Amino acid sequence: AINFEGDVVATQIQLGNLIQNEMLGVLDMKLTATGSGSTLNDLDATLKATVDSLGFNDYTFKDLNLNGTFKNGEGNLASTYKDENLNMKLDASVSLDSIASTATVDLDFIGADLQALGLTGQNIKTAFTLKGYFKGVPEDYEIKSEINRGVAVYDNKAYQLGDLDIAAFVKPDTTSLDISNRILSLDLESNASPKQFLTAVQNHFKRYLDKNPTMDTIADPVLMKIRGSVHQAPILGEVFIPNLRELDTVDIAVDFDEYKRTLTADIELPYINYNGYTIDSLAIKIRSDKENMDFGLGLKELIAGPVDMQNTRLGGRVTNSMMYLDFLSMHDGEKLMHVLSKIMLEEDNIKISIDPEDFILNTKKWDINPNNSITLTESNTIFEDFIMSYKDQQIEAGNDLPGISKEHLGVSFTNFKLANIMSMLNPEESLASGKLSGQFAVEDPYTSPGMVLDLKIVDFEVVESNMGVLTATGN
Repeated sequence: AINFEGDVVATQIQLGNLIQNEMLGVLDMKLTATGSGSTLNDLDATLKATVDSLGFNDYTFKDLNLNGTFKNGEGNLASTYKDENLNMKLDASVSLDSIASTATVDLDFIGADLQALGLTGQNIKTAFTLKGYFKGVPEDYEIKSEINRGVAVYDNKAYQLGDLDIAAFVKPDTTSLDISNRILSLDLESNASPKQFLTAVQNHFKRYLDKNPTMDTIADPVLMKIRGSVHQAPILGEVFIPNLRELDTVDIAVDFDEYKRTLTADIELPYINYNGYTIDSLAIKIRSDKENMDFGLGLKELIAGPVDMQNTRLGGRVTNSMMYLDFLSMHDGEKLMHVLSKIMLEEDNIKISIDPEDFILNTKKWDINPNNSITLTESNTIFEDFIMSYKDQQIEAGNDLPGISKEHLGVSFTNFKLANIMSMLNPEESLASGKLSGQFAVEDPYTSPGMVLDLKIVDFEVVESNMGVLTATGN
Protein backbone atom coordinates (compact mmCIF):
# COMPACT_ATOMS: atom_id res chain seq x y z
CA ALA A 1 0.00 0.00 0.00
CA ILE A 2 0.97 3.62 -0.55
CA ASN A 3 0.34 6.28 2.07
CA PHE A 4 1.98 9.69 2.39
CA GLU A 5 1.32 13.15 3.73
CA GLY A 6 3.87 15.85 4.18
CA ASP A 7 5.34 19.28 3.61
CA VAL A 8 8.80 19.88 2.18
CA VAL A 9 10.65 23.18 2.30
CA ALA A 10 13.89 23.50 0.33
CA THR A 11 16.06 26.58 0.77
CA GLN A 12 19.22 27.62 -1.06
CA ILE A 13 19.62 24.26 -2.79
CA GLN A 14 22.56 24.39 -5.22
CA LEU A 15 20.63 22.51 -7.88
CA GLY A 16 23.26 22.93 -10.60
CA ASN A 17 25.97 21.33 -8.44
CA LEU A 18 23.59 18.60 -7.31
CA ILE A 19 22.71 17.34 -10.79
CA GLN A 20 25.88 18.55 -12.56
CA ASN A 21 24.18 21.13 -14.77
CA GLU A 22 25.85 24.55 -14.91
CA MET A 23 22.73 26.16 -16.42
CA LEU A 24 20.82 25.70 -13.16
CA GLY A 25 21.38 27.83 -10.06
CA VAL A 26 19.91 28.12 -6.56
CA LEU A 27 16.48 26.59 -5.83
CA ASP A 28 13.99 27.66 -3.15
CA MET A 29 10.70 25.76 -3.11
CA LYS A 30 7.80 24.44 -1.02
CA LEU A 31 5.90 21.19 -1.63
CA THR A 32 2.71 19.89 0.00
CA ALA A 33 1.51 16.42 -0.97
CA THR A 34 -0.94 13.78 0.30
CA GLY A 35 -1.83 10.43 -1.22
CA SER A 36 -3.00 6.86 -0.67
CA GLY A 37 -3.65 3.72 -2.67
CA SER A 38 -2.73 0.06 -2.94
CA THR A 39 -0.61 0.71 -6.07
CA LEU A 40 0.14 3.55 -8.46
CA ASN A 41 -2.78 2.37 -10.59
CA ASP A 42 -5.40 3.37 -8.00
CA LEU A 43 -3.56 6.22 -6.28
CA ASP A 44 -5.57 9.15 -4.92
CA ALA A 45 -3.35 12.17 -4.38
CA THR A 46 -3.03 15.95 -4.36
CA LEU A 47 0.10 18.04 -4.64
CA LYS A 48 0.93 21.69 -4.61
CA ALA A 49 4.43 22.88 -5.42
CA THR A 50 5.65 26.48 -5.41
CA VAL A 51 9.08 27.33 -6.75
CA ASP A 52 9.83 30.56 -4.91
CA SER A 53 13.07 31.05 -6.82
CA LEU A 54 15.08 29.13 -9.42
CA GLY A 55 18.22 30.32 -11.13
CA PHE A 56 18.56 29.43 -14.80
CA ASN A 57 21.25 30.86 -17.10
CA ASP A 58 21.67 33.95 -14.89
CA TYR A 59 17.89 34.45 -14.97
CA THR A 60 15.68 33.93 -11.94
CA PHE A 61 12.19 32.45 -12.12
CA LYS A 62 9.95 33.42 -9.19
CA ASP A 63 6.63 32.10 -7.91
CA LEU A 64 6.25 29.21 -10.34
CA ASN A 65 3.31 27.04 -9.25
CA LEU A 66 2.41 23.44 -10.10
CA ASN A 67 -0.85 21.86 -8.89
CA GLY A 68 -2.07 18.31 -9.36
CA THR A 69 -4.89 16.00 -8.35
CA PHE A 70 -5.21 12.23 -8.94
CA LYS A 71 -8.13 9.84 -8.57
CA ASN A 72 -7.65 6.09 -9.11
CA GLY A 73 -4.31 6.78 -10.80
CA GLU A 74 -5.77 9.30 -13.24
CA GLY A 75 -4.98 12.97 -12.80
CA ASN A 76 -4.09 16.39 -14.09
CA LEU A 77 -1.14 18.70 -13.59
CA ALA A 78 -1.46 22.42 -14.27
CA SER A 79 0.90 25.38 -14.14
CA THR A 80 0.90 28.97 -15.30
CA TYR A 81 3.77 31.44 -15.27
CA LYS A 82 4.03 35.04 -16.30
CA ASP A 83 6.67 37.69 -15.88
CA GLU A 84 8.07 40.38 -18.15
CA ASN A 85 10.06 37.84 -20.22
CA LEU A 86 8.01 34.63 -20.17
CA ASN A 87 4.30 33.88 -20.43
CA MET A 88 3.34 30.20 -20.51
CA LYS A 89 0.61 27.77 -19.57
CA LEU A 90 0.89 24.01 -18.99
CA ASP A 91 -1.86 21.41 -18.80
CA ALA A 92 -1.06 17.71 -18.55
CA SER A 93 -3.17 14.58 -18.18
CA VAL A 94 -1.38 11.72 -16.44
CA SER A 95 -2.27 8.06 -16.09
CA LEU A 96 -0.14 6.34 -13.46
CA ASP A 97 0.79 2.71 -14.01
CA SER A 98 3.32 0.55 -12.22
CA ILE A 99 4.46 -0.84 -15.58
CA ALA A 100 4.18 2.11 -17.98
CA SER A 101 2.68 5.48 -17.07
CA THR A 102 1.34 7.80 -19.77
CA ALA A 103 1.13 11.59 -20.04
CA THR A 104 -0.45 13.96 -22.54
CA VAL A 105 0.93 17.50 -22.41
CA ASP A 106 -0.38 20.80 -23.78
CA LEU A 107 2.16 23.61 -23.43
CA ASP A 108 1.33 27.09 -24.65
CA PHE A 109 4.32 29.41 -24.93
CA ILE A 110 2.35 32.64 -25.26
CA GLY A 111 5.51 34.69 -25.39
CA ALA A 112 9.19 34.35 -24.48
CA ASP A 113 12.20 36.67 -24.72
CA LEU A 114 15.01 34.22 -25.49
CA GLN A 115 17.78 36.76 -24.98
CA ALA A 116 16.51 37.82 -21.55
CA LEU A 117 16.20 34.14 -20.57
CA GLY A 118 19.83 33.61 -21.54
CA LEU A 119 19.06 31.16 -24.35
CA THR A 120 20.37 33.26 -27.26
CA GLY A 121 22.74 36.14 -27.78
CA GLN A 122 20.36 37.89 -30.19
CA ASN A 123 17.21 39.77 -29.30
CA ILE A 124 14.75 37.04 -30.32
CA LYS A 125 11.19 36.67 -29.06
CA THR A 126 9.14 33.58 -29.77
CA ALA A 127 5.77 31.93 -29.29
CA PHE A 128 4.49 28.42 -30.07
CA THR A 129 2.23 25.61 -28.88
CA LEU A 130 3.46 22.12 -28.06
CA LYS A 131 1.37 18.97 -27.83
CA GLY A 132 3.19 15.96 -26.46
CA TYR A 133 2.57 12.32 -25.53
CA PHE A 134 4.72 10.02 -23.41
CA LYS A 135 4.28 6.40 -22.41
CA GLY A 136 6.72 4.08 -20.73
CA VAL A 137 9.78 4.01 -18.51
CA PRO A 138 13.32 5.30 -19.21
CA GLU A 139 14.43 2.10 -20.97
CA ASP A 140 11.15 1.42 -22.80
CA TYR A 141 9.14 4.41 -23.97
CA GLU A 142 7.26 6.18 -26.74
CA ILE A 143 7.29 9.94 -27.33
CA LYS A 144 5.32 12.05 -29.78
CA SER A 145 5.37 15.83 -29.96
CA GLU A 146 4.07 18.49 -32.29
CA ILE A 147 5.07 22.14 -32.25
CA ASN A 148 2.62 24.35 -34.12
CA ARG A 149 1.99 28.02 -34.73
CA GLY A 150 5.64 28.74 -34.09
CA VAL A 151 6.83 32.27 -34.75
CA ALA A 152 10.03 34.16 -33.96
CA VAL A 153 10.43 37.94 -33.98
CA TYR A 154 13.88 39.34 -34.67
CA ASP A 155 14.79 42.90 -35.58
CA ASN A 156 11.07 43.75 -35.73
CA LYS A 157 10.46 41.11 -38.38
CA ALA A 158 8.37 37.96 -37.87
CA TYR A 159 9.57 34.55 -39.09
CA GLN A 160 7.50 31.38 -39.27
CA LEU A 161 9.20 28.44 -37.55
CA GLY A 162 7.14 25.87 -39.43
CA ASP A 163 5.63 22.79 -37.81
CA LEU A 164 8.03 20.47 -35.98
CA ASP A 165 7.04 16.82 -35.50
CA ILE A 166 9.11 14.48 -33.35
CA ALA A 167 8.37 10.79 -32.80
CA ALA A 168 10.62 8.50 -30.76
CA PHE A 169 10.09 4.82 -29.95
CA VAL A 170 12.61 2.98 -27.76
CA LYS A 171 12.56 -0.63 -26.57
CA PRO A 172 15.34 -3.04 -25.61
CA ASP A 173 15.29 -4.36 -29.20
CA THR A 174 14.10 -1.28 -31.14
CA THR A 175 14.97 2.38 -31.57
CA SER A 176 13.13 4.72 -33.92
CA LEU A 177 13.47 8.48 -34.16
CA ASP A 178 11.78 10.70 -36.72
CA ILE A 179 12.12 14.50 -36.86
CA SER A 180 10.35 16.51 -39.53
CA ASN A 181 10.65 20.26 -40.03
CA ARG A 182 11.25 22.72 -42.87
CA ILE A 183 14.89 23.04 -41.72
CA LEU A 184 15.75 19.60 -40.36
CA SER A 185 14.68 16.12 -41.38
CA LEU A 186 16.06 13.09 -39.54
CA ASP A 187 15.18 9.41 -39.54
CA LEU A 188 16.99 6.86 -37.35
CA GLU A 189 16.12 3.17 -37.16
CA SER A 190 17.82 0.36 -35.26
CA ASN A 191 17.03 -3.11 -33.96
CA ALA A 192 18.68 -2.27 -30.61
CA SER A 193 18.43 0.26 -27.80
CA PRO A 194 20.45 3.51 -28.06
CA LYS A 195 22.98 2.21 -25.51
CA GLN A 196 23.40 -1.05 -27.43
CA PHE A 197 23.92 0.47 -30.87
CA LEU A 198 26.33 3.12 -29.53
CA THR A 199 28.37 0.38 -27.84
CA ALA A 200 28.33 -1.71 -31.03
CA VAL A 201 29.62 1.21 -33.13
CA GLN A 202 32.35 1.96 -30.57
CA ASN A 203 33.47 -1.68 -30.62
CA HIS A 204 33.46 -1.60 -34.43
CA PHE A 205 35.96 1.26 -34.44
CA LYS A 206 38.08 -0.23 -31.63
CA ARG A 207 38.69 -3.39 -33.68
CA TYR A 208 40.83 -1.46 -36.15
CA LEU A 209 43.16 -0.36 -33.34
CA ASP A 210 43.97 -3.98 -32.40
CA LYS A 211 46.93 -5.65 -34.06
CA ASN A 212 45.17 -9.00 -34.08
CA PRO A 213 41.44 -8.32 -33.81
CA THR A 214 39.28 -11.24 -32.75
CA MET A 215 36.15 -12.15 -34.70
CA ASP A 216 33.84 -13.07 -31.83
CA THR A 217 30.41 -14.50 -32.55
CA ILE A 218 27.72 -11.86 -32.17
CA ALA A 219 24.54 -13.16 -30.53
CA ASP A 220 22.24 -10.26 -31.48
CA PRO A 221 23.92 -8.25 -34.24
CA VAL A 222 22.98 -4.59 -34.41
CA LEU A 223 21.62 -2.87 -37.49
CA MET A 224 21.36 0.91 -37.73
CA LYS A 225 20.25 3.31 -40.44
CA ILE A 226 20.32 7.13 -40.36
CA ARG A 227 19.05 9.51 -43.01
CA GLY A 228 19.04 13.26 -42.50
CA SER A 229 19.08 16.60 -44.26
CA VAL A 230 19.41 20.27 -43.35
CA HIS A 231 17.68 22.86 -45.54
CA GLN A 232 18.00 26.61 -45.71
CA ALA A 233 15.11 28.73 -44.52
CA PRO A 234 14.93 32.49 -43.89
CA ILE A 235 14.77 32.01 -40.12
CA LEU A 236 17.99 29.97 -40.14
CA GLY A 237 20.13 32.56 -41.92
CA GLU A 238 18.53 35.73 -40.59
CA VAL A 239 17.75 34.80 -36.99
CA PHE A 240 19.59 31.79 -35.55
CA ILE A 241 22.78 32.06 -37.65
CA PRO A 242 22.71 35.72 -38.75
CA ASN A 243 25.74 35.59 -41.06
CA LEU A 244 24.62 32.47 -42.95
CA ARG A 245 24.00 33.90 -46.42
CA GLU A 246 23.48 30.71 -48.41
CA LEU A 247 23.24 27.01 -47.68
CA ASP A 248 22.56 24.22 -50.14
CA THR A 249 20.86 21.14 -48.71
CA VAL A 250 23.15 19.10 -46.47
CA ASP A 251 22.61 15.33 -46.79
CA ILE A 252 23.59 12.74 -44.18
CA ALA A 253 23.48 8.94 -44.58
CA VAL A 254 24.83 6.29 -42.20
CA ASP A 255 24.42 2.49 -42.42
CA PHE A 256 25.80 0.01 -39.88
CA ASP A 257 25.63 -3.79 -39.95
CA GLU A 258 27.37 -5.43 -37.00
CA TYR A 259 26.99 -8.96 -38.40
CA LYS A 260 28.66 -8.05 -41.70
CA ARG A 261 31.02 -5.72 -39.79
CA THR A 262 30.36 -2.87 -42.20
CA LEU A 263 29.76 0.82 -41.64
CA THR A 264 29.27 3.45 -44.32
CA ALA A 265 28.74 7.16 -43.78
CA ASP A 266 28.28 10.03 -46.19
CA ILE A 267 27.94 13.73 -45.39
CA GLU A 268 27.63 16.08 -48.35
CA LEU A 269 27.57 19.87 -48.15
CA PRO A 270 27.33 21.22 -51.72
CA TYR A 271 27.76 24.90 -50.89
CA ILE A 272 27.77 27.26 -47.90
CA ASN A 273 28.37 30.99 -47.65
CA TYR A 274 28.93 32.27 -44.13
CA ASN A 275 29.65 36.00 -43.94
CA GLY A 276 31.40 35.87 -47.31
CA TYR A 277 33.46 32.78 -46.44
CA THR A 278 32.47 29.96 -48.80
CA ILE A 279 32.95 26.21 -49.04
CA ASP A 280 32.19 24.47 -52.32
CA SER A 281 31.47 20.73 -52.50
CA LEU A 282 32.55 19.49 -49.08
CA ALA A 283 32.19 15.72 -48.66
CA ILE A 284 33.00 13.31 -45.83
CA LYS A 285 32.94 9.56 -46.46
CA ILE A 286 33.61 6.41 -44.39
CA ARG A 287 33.73 2.87 -45.76
CA SER A 288 34.61 0.03 -43.42
CA ASP A 289 34.51 -3.76 -43.51
CA LYS A 290 36.01 -6.69 -41.59
CA GLU A 291 39.61 -5.75 -42.41
CA ASN A 292 39.83 -2.01 -43.06
CA MET A 293 38.24 1.34 -42.43
CA ASP A 294 38.69 3.87 -45.23
CA PHE A 295 37.75 7.51 -44.80
CA GLY A 296 38.02 10.72 -46.77
CA LEU A 297 37.34 14.42 -46.48
CA GLY A 298 37.52 16.65 -49.52
CA LEU A 299 36.46 20.01 -50.87
CA LYS A 300 36.49 21.71 -54.23
CA GLU A 301 37.18 25.21 -52.93
CA LEU A 302 37.39 27.13 -49.66
CA ILE A 303 37.47 30.94 -49.75
CA ALA A 304 37.98 32.87 -46.50
CA GLY A 305 39.31 36.38 -47.03
CA PRO A 306 42.74 36.03 -48.67
CA VAL A 307 42.63 32.22 -48.35
CA ASP A 308 41.62 30.37 -51.52
CA MET A 309 42.19 26.60 -51.21
CA GLN A 310 41.19 24.41 -54.13
CA ASN A 311 40.74 20.67 -54.70
CA THR A 312 42.04 19.52 -51.33
CA ARG A 313 41.42 16.15 -49.71
CA LEU A 314 42.53 14.03 -46.78
CA GLY A 315 42.11 10.30 -47.14
CA GLY A 316 43.10 7.41 -44.96
CA ARG A 317 42.88 3.78 -43.96
CA VAL A 318 42.87 2.25 -40.48
CA THR A 319 43.75 -1.41 -40.01
CA ASN A 320 45.63 -3.57 -37.49
CA SER A 321 46.50 -0.63 -35.18
CA MET A 322 47.88 1.41 -38.11
CA MET A 323 46.54 4.52 -39.82
CA TYR A 324 47.67 5.52 -43.30
CA LEU A 325 47.01 9.15 -44.27
CA ASP A 326 47.12 10.74 -47.72
CA PHE A 327 46.91 14.55 -47.90
CA LEU A 328 46.69 16.07 -51.37
CA SER A 329 46.08 19.62 -52.57
CA MET A 330 45.82 20.30 -56.30
CA HIS A 331 45.92 23.43 -58.44
CA ASP A 332 45.33 23.56 -62.20
CA GLY A 333 45.78 19.79 -62.42
CA GLU A 334 49.17 19.85 -60.67
CA LYS A 335 50.04 18.52 -57.21
CA LEU A 336 50.57 21.55 -55.01
CA MET A 337 51.15 19.58 -51.79
CA HIS A 338 51.21 15.84 -51.18
CA VAL A 339 52.07 14.10 -47.92
CA LEU A 340 51.76 10.36 -47.25
CA SER A 341 52.14 9.38 -43.61
CA LYS A 342 51.73 6.40 -41.30
CA ILE A 343 50.62 6.40 -37.66
CA MET A 344 51.24 3.26 -35.62
CA LEU A 345 49.96 2.31 -32.19
CA GLU A 346 52.73 0.45 -30.32
CA GLU A 347 51.59 -0.52 -26.82
CA ASP A 348 51.00 2.87 -25.15
CA ASN A 349 53.07 4.82 -27.69
CA ILE A 350 52.17 6.47 -30.98
CA LYS A 351 54.72 6.48 -33.79
CA ILE A 352 54.38 8.79 -36.81
CA SER A 353 56.42 8.70 -40.00
CA ILE A 354 56.26 10.42 -43.40
CA ASP A 355 56.58 8.32 -46.55
CA PRO A 356 59.40 9.67 -48.77
CA GLU A 357 57.44 8.57 -51.83
CA ASP A 358 56.01 11.57 -53.68
CA PHE A 359 56.57 14.04 -50.80
CA ILE A 360 55.66 17.40 -52.39
CA LEU A 361 55.66 20.96 -51.05
CA ASN A 362 54.73 23.88 -53.33
CA THR A 363 54.83 21.61 -56.44
CA LYS A 364 58.44 20.55 -55.66
CA LYS A 365 59.44 17.00 -54.68
CA TRP A 366 61.31 17.12 -51.40
CA ASP A 367 63.66 14.52 -49.95
CA ILE A 368 63.03 13.11 -46.48
CA ASN A 369 65.02 10.50 -44.62
CA PRO A 370 63.19 7.18 -45.16
CA ASN A 371 63.86 6.26 -41.50
CA ASN A 372 62.15 9.38 -40.15
CA SER A 373 59.82 9.01 -37.16
CA ILE A 374 58.21 10.86 -34.29
CA THR A 375 57.38 8.73 -31.24
CA LEU A 376 54.93 10.08 -28.70
CA THR A 377 55.19 8.48 -25.25
CA GLU A 378 53.51 9.34 -22.00
CA SER A 379 56.51 11.39 -20.87
CA ASN A 380 58.46 12.27 -24.01
CA THR A 381 58.47 12.99 -27.74
CA ILE A 382 61.34 11.43 -29.65
CA PHE A 383 62.44 12.53 -33.14
CA GLU A 384 64.56 10.16 -35.23
CA ASP A 385 66.10 11.07 -38.60
CA PHE A 386 63.42 13.70 -39.14
CA ILE A 387 65.19 15.70 -41.85
CA MET A 388 63.62 17.00 -45.05
CA SER A 389 65.29 19.03 -47.78
CA TYR A 390 64.99 20.53 -51.26
CA LYS A 391 68.13 22.02 -52.84
CA ASP A 392 69.46 24.53 -50.24
CA GLN A 393 66.31 24.37 -48.06
CA GLN A 394 66.16 22.12 -45.01
CA ILE A 395 63.99 21.41 -41.98
CA GLU A 396 65.20 19.21 -39.12
CA ALA A 397 63.26 18.25 -36.01
CA GLY A 398 65.10 16.64 -33.13
CA ASN A 399 66.02 16.37 -29.47
CA ASP A 400 69.67 17.37 -29.87
CA LEU A 401 69.83 20.79 -31.52
CA PRO A 402 73.25 22.49 -31.23
CA GLY A 403 73.67 25.00 -28.42
CA ILE A 404 70.89 23.58 -26.23
CA SER A 405 72.01 21.43 -23.32
CA LYS A 406 68.69 20.76 -21.61
CA GLU A 407 66.21 18.10 -22.71
CA HIS A 408 64.18 19.65 -25.50
CA LEU A 409 61.97 19.36 -28.58
CA GLY A 410 63.24 21.52 -31.40
CA VAL A 411 63.04 22.44 -35.06
CA SER A 412 65.76 24.09 -37.14
CA PHE A 413 65.27 25.81 -40.51
CA THR A 414 67.71 26.58 -43.29
CA ASN A 415 66.56 28.89 -46.11
CA PHE A 416 63.03 27.51 -45.79
CA LYS A 417 60.67 29.39 -48.11
CA LEU A 418 57.39 30.32 -46.45
CA ALA A 419 55.68 29.86 -49.82
CA ASN A 420 56.13 26.08 -49.39
CA ILE A 421 53.26 26.19 -46.88
CA MET A 422 51.43 29.41 -47.73
CA SER A 423 50.93 28.47 -51.38
CA MET A 424 48.44 25.82 -50.30
CA LEU A 425 46.23 28.55 -48.79
CA ASN A 426 46.31 30.60 -52.00
CA PRO A 427 48.35 29.43 -55.00
CA GLU A 428 47.44 32.50 -57.08
CA GLU A 429 48.38 35.27 -54.63
CA SER A 430 51.22 35.31 -52.12
CA LEU A 431 49.94 35.63 -48.56
CA ALA A 432 53.42 35.55 -47.06
CA SER A 433 56.89 34.93 -48.47
CA GLY A 434 60.50 35.00 -47.39
CA LYS A 435 63.29 32.65 -46.32
CA LEU A 436 63.27 31.31 -42.75
CA SER A 437 66.46 30.25 -40.95
CA GLY A 438 67.29 29.51 -37.33
CA GLN A 439 65.83 27.30 -34.66
CA PHE A 440 62.99 27.02 -32.19
CA ALA A 441 62.92 24.71 -29.18
CA VAL A 442 60.95 23.95 -26.02
CA GLU A 443 63.17 22.95 -23.09
CA ASP A 444 61.99 20.49 -20.43
CA PRO A 445 58.63 20.20 -22.24
CA TYR A 446 57.08 17.76 -19.77
CA THR A 447 58.36 19.18 -16.47
CA SER A 448 59.13 22.91 -16.66
CA PRO A 449 58.58 24.16 -20.24
CA GLY A 450 60.77 27.00 -21.44
CA MET A 451 61.19 28.44 -24.94
CA VAL A 452 64.41 29.04 -26.87
CA LEU A 453 63.91 31.10 -30.03
CA ASP A 454 66.41 32.31 -32.63
CA LEU A 455 64.73 32.83 -36.02
CA LYS A 456 65.24 35.17 -38.96
CA ILE A 457 63.11 35.72 -42.06
CA VAL A 458 64.79 37.61 -44.91
CA ASP A 459 62.92 39.16 -47.87
CA PHE A 460 59.81 38.98 -45.71
CA GLU A 461 56.56 39.99 -47.44
CA VAL A 462 52.97 39.83 -46.24
CA VAL A 463 50.28 40.17 -48.93
CA GLU A 464 52.91 41.71 -51.23
CA SER A 465 53.91 44.32 -48.62
CA ASN A 466 57.68 44.40 -48.04
CA MET A 467 58.42 43.84 -44.35
CA GLY A 468 62.22 43.65 -44.74
CA VAL A 469 63.96 41.34 -42.28
CA LEU A 470 62.10 39.82 -39.33
CA THR A 471 64.09 38.49 -36.38
CA ALA A 472 62.74 36.72 -33.31
CA THR A 473 64.91 35.78 -30.34
CA GLY A 474 64.06 34.71 -26.83
CA ASN A 475 65.04 32.47 -23.97
